[in-house]
Amino acid sequence: MKTRMFLTMLVALAAFSSCSKDEDPAPLTKEQAKAEVVTLKANYATEMKAMDNNEGVKVLESFDGLNLPFELPGGEMSRSQINAFYSNVEQVKSSDISSLKRSIGEYDDTFVFKDYVGTWEWNGNTKEFKKTSTTPSDKIVLKFPYPSNSATNNAVYTITKSSFTSESDGGEFAANITLSGSEVYNISLSASGGNSFSSLNYNSKTVYTSLTTPKVSYEHNNSMNISGSDSKLSVKASYSVKKNGEIVLAGDYDVTSSTSNNAATVVMKSTLRIVNIKFVYEVSYSANSGDGSASMNQNIKMGVYKVDGAKIGDIKYESVNGTVVAIFYYTSGEKVPALELFGDVFKAWNDLYGKMLKF
Repeated sequence: MKTRMFLTMLVALAAFSSCSKDEDPAPLTKEQAKAEVVTLKANYATEMKAMDNNEGVKVLESFDGLNLPFELPGGEMSRSQINAFYSNVEQVKSSDISSLKRSIGEYDDTFVFKDYVGTWEWNGNTKEFKKTSTTPSDKIVLKFPYPSNSATNNAVYTITKSSFTSESDGGEFAANITLSGSEVYNISLSASGGNSFSSLNYNSKTVYTSLTTPKVSYEHNNSMNISGSDSKLSVKASYSVKKNGEIVLAGDYDVTSSTSNNAATVVMKSTLRIVNIKFVYEVSYSANSGDGSASMNQNIKMGVYKVDGAKIGDIKYESVNGTVVAIFYYTSGEKVPALELFGDVFKAWNDLYGKMLKF
């Protein structure tokens, strides 16, 4: 779940409409840039470790590992949405927008709420939930142990609302988890238009809260709007992760894909912000349908900035000994492999977009 959660953050992360102001700050020198990257990597490592160790995250992870009596709607983007996003460019190049729309719009969260209302308890011997009561009549209550070797079912997952069904074009979902009576996780999401696909709207909010003092809460907000026809698709999404109200990760992406006269066009703008640095990413691609000879790397631009807009450098994709490699250029023109400079931060980012663009 930890890897899935972070990749989901990156998929739904974000572009600001502009990276400059009326008066842009001066570009950073090589030494200043290195100092900012050191801060970035330290913050990244600290926050990812802290998030993984948050009780809300750990309790949900434990719950996700149990044999549930039904499949729950997800709090982030679904796997079908992620896979469709990865294959965006390839499907558009083959003029297959209709297939892309269907793959993003499908819901695999199809349990009927009224069929499961009541109380369910985890049985450590049979390794499954068993319904023990028909009350409450308006909620689904699942009691389970945390940690998994606990002798008692001291954690409770309560679903207060779910209108997702196999026949719906969307729905709403709301639930929380309490541990020994204290809330450590809360989720609310809504979606509409999933099957008709003239428009799809998706919004979710999840909050993971620690039990330690002082309490630490991570709030994830995710929104997506998809619209289009058989020849054009527009995807806009935003995502933010806040720690006690302060931004840890934030951004949005805007993708427009279209086909006309056997030609395909993809335009994408995106920004990933990690605390003190943002990666501004642009892709512009146009070619005849099925033409795989054009290099996507020639149509990618990635600028790296401080949050205040001061430029740190650029990242370019270049062929090195027959392999496409991301190279970071300081504003002075000096260069270094991006992976060498940014480490795990860029590895995760490049892995995500590498899958999407089929490097």
